[in-house]
Amino acid sequence: MRCCLKDFGFTLEDGLCIQADPSTPRPKVVREAYQVMECTWMSDLENAADRTDLTVHFTDDALDILLNVPRAFLPTVLKNCIVWAKEHNVTEVTAKEKRFA
Repeated sequence: MRCCLKDFGFTLEDGLCIQADPSTPRPKVVREAYQVMECTWMSDLENAADRTDLTVHFTDDALDILLNVPRAFLPTVLKNCIVWAKEHNVTEVTAKEKRFA
């Protein structure tokens, strides 16, 4: 898989952790990297989503979409999703609702 950045000169591939648990989505790693530290982004994302607002829940398929959001922007994206959900009387955000943008 090639990154979407035009001048990104590296190749992204599945890391070794995917072999241990193929059902858990994981970020890609850089094939040409000398050393890679893989993370458990999904569990961090679940905790962040749960802490943002207690009245709005994100399903796993909605969180899968948010895996592509850079970590620095995640609080803003989650807050905007919560605002949208409350404006539309949605208490459970699924992948269907997440595609509102």
